[in-house]
Amino acid sequence: MESQNQEIYKADIEKNCDNKILPFVIPITNCYPATSEATGILFTDNNIYEWMFNSFIQIFEVEGNHAIDYYDFAIDNNPFLSYNEVDYSFIYHNWNSIIDFVISAIDDNYYVRLFVNMSKIAAYLNGDDNQHDMIIFGYDKKEALFYIADHFQKGYFEKKTCTFEELINALDTYKVELFNENYAFLNSAQLIKRETNLMRLRFSMYTPEEMDCILSLNLLRITDSLSDYLNGVPTANWYTRGRVMNEHLKASHHWGIQCYDILKLYVHELKGQHITNDFALQSFYVFYNHKRVMLERIKIIHQKYCLCNVDEHLKNFNELSILSNKAMLKYIKSTMKANNENSCDSLLKSIDQLYELDKNHTFLLLEDLLKLI
Repeated sequence: MESQNQEIYKADIEKNCDNKILPFVIPITNCYPATSEATGILFTDNNIYEWMFNSFIQIFEVEGNHAIDYYDFAIDNNPFLSYNEVDYSFIYHNWNSIIDFVISAIDDNYYVRLFVNMSKIAAYLNGDDNQHDMIIFGYDKKEALFYIADHFQKGYFEKKTCTFEELINALDTYKVELFNENYAFLNSAQLIKRETNLMRLRFSMYTPEEMDCILSLNLLRITDSLSDYLNGVPTANWYTRGRVMNEHLKASHHWGIQCYDILKLYVHELKGQHITNDFALQSFYVFYNHKRVMLERIKIIHQKYCLCNVDEHLKNFNELSILSNKAMLKYIKSTMKANNENSCDSLLKSIDQLYELDKNHTFLLLEDLLKLI
């Protein structure tokens, strides 16, 4: 009884304290908010750490804006996260303010995702008068601030803080003056919670051994997705962020290694018309990030299965990581030059080189991984 009372006492202290911070890390997969936010939460969970590396292998061209992104899960479609949207009208009818709502959500272990006007929050360092999705993972009542994460300065994904007043201003401006499209989505707060009891996976009476298998590295999944990457086809039978596509829609996207063509498209636009695509730099970064994640995946696979030729594979993907980073820097420099024809030609050659190396190195890795199955 005494132990039970102590637990109740601890719960009361936690509930009545002036601050609370939910687990959140800067993940290696920090390309776009929907991915960064999901992995920032999930990489804190040691139970599914291995499972995370079954993902983030396939990339694709996002419909409509040519942005390149991971095709695997995002914040709103993952078996280890629950996701809900709460309309602002409901929030303001049932809470005194958005501040009270966010605090009560965090007290119940929900991460809160809001679309805010970047110009109203100092962490964005004079951000545009535009909306962006920002995640809140903690609060401090005494200091009147929230702990937040987003791609703040120059696209870097960081953890920072904003004041209660800044958040109110960012949402009031948002509601009254700006952003009248996608009402149902942009005019709601998103609540995200870790599925710590794994209820979604336990509906079929899994044994402990089966659960361990589900939560571990899945070499078949990894090899299938690497094959999809090389063949330029959508990933299937996994938690993907894309909707179901018919054959025509599939053909309208670039998939996997085909996305190097999108990088070249950006460079040709810059060379011929001296214009930059809003998502070009971020797309170059996705390729660089993709190679960094592959390096970590190879290390974890080797620790568990003793991958053949591991040193060669690490060397190969380290080379791809370095060259991808150099290509990104070349693109930045090309945007700064008035006469950028020579630098663009050099960058196009670098992309062709990356394509060939990526194809060869990934094929060699796939061959050795298949030997482990």
